[in-house]
Amino acid sequence: MIDRLGRIRKIIAETDKIPHIALCKPQWGGFEDELNLGTGAPAPTPLAACVLTPVLPDGATVWKAYLVFKFREIYCAGANYIATAGGVEISDDNFTSEMTGITIPTGTLDVAAGVSASGDCLVGNVDVSSKVASGTENQFRMITTMRANADNLMVRDVQIGLQIFFTI
Repeated sequence: MIDRLGRIRKIIAETDKIPHIALCKPQWGGFEDELNLGTGAPAPTPLAACVLTPVLPDGATVWKAYLVFKFREIYCAGANYIATAGGVEISDDNFTSEMTGITIPTGTLDVAAGVSASGDCLVGNVDVSSKVASGTENQFRMITTMRANADNLMVRDVQIGLQIFFTI
């Protein structure tokens, strides 16, 4: 009986070391009407409509955060796709330091000539929590290495958000 009680006390002592329960809260910036990707580099300017200021409960500590990039459709008059990989960067300081949150690989965002392809939602696999804090504005921009196979690959109704995991 004493041995069993000792094991229970040991389990309780170990579970007290586990951090508080992690909660998850997705948050979204505004919509960017259209991104026109071409054979040249995308403009290195922030996506103004997609600015996001996360709001978390008082006392919350960001544990992990992941970028989410969603769009309604892709369109091009001719067949097109991403020919050179790129992605989306996040910054919390007007891009004096940034971090790549989502990589969009070569061969993706493909569309047949003259047709609209339905949109998708891409979730990054890079933890960007070092750039995320409650009440601090986050900006996003396309990485300038990304190129389409041909001009005018239209990505429409773009919205960028954060999947934020936090503890209280």
